[in-house]
Amino acid sequence: MPFRADRLLRLRSRARLTQQQLADKTSATQRAISHWEREARVPTANNLAELARALNCSADYLLDLTDERIPSLGRMSNEGYLPERIQQPGLAHAFRDLPVDRVRKF
Repeated sequence: MPFRADRLLRLRSRARLTQQQLADKTSATQRAISHWEREARVPTANNLAELARALNCSADYLLDLTDERIPSLGRMSNEGYLPERIQQPGLAHAFRDLPVDRVRKF
């Protein structure tokens, strides 16, 4: 799987984050982010997940598995990302079979 360093750099720039600020949002160092953006190294799976979370994108986007920065919910359900009971329209459907003792009140 090729890591897309250009996408990392573009997303970080669009978020107006310095390499250090992005590092602060993840467990990476500024130097590691610099290596990734220059294609000198590839992030680990944990780093990739943290980058995706910090930059509001999918790891698939950073790995060039999709051109959609954030896959749509409909597409995610069609491709098997979501459990069957969540694929139904409406949030209530996702929780209808949940036992009452498993639901926390907020």
